[in-house]
Amino acid sequence: SRGKLIDMADFFREAWTERVRYLLTHDDLIMDLTDYTVALVGSDALGGAINYTSPKTGIVDAEGGIVFYDPDAGDLTVAKSPIRVRWKVSTGGRDAYFPRVGPIVIVVEKP
Repeated sequence: SRGKLIDMADFFREAWTERVRYLLTHDDLIMDLTDYTVALVGSDALGGAINYTSPKTGIVDAEGGIVFYDPDAGDLTVAKSPIRVRWKVSTGGRDAYFPRVGPIVIVVEKP
């Protein structure tokens, strides 16, 4: 339902380009991302695949579990909204996706 989407959504204005940070947790504990790489993966409302990697995404604080996404002006548009993504966390040939239950939903509004 629309109400559930809003409860789980992050809202941004179209053409947002400021760095966005997320705190990654696993079983309610902050993830230690030392020796990991991250990517932001998912899809937009138009069916376009999203696979943002370094330098557009990365780790701000490995021990603190903080990751970032640096959107370009064309990434967050009303036409592509809602955008559903997860953080892909990789090390030693192994991948995990967070959040595990449901994606991060990004809703884009006009300025």
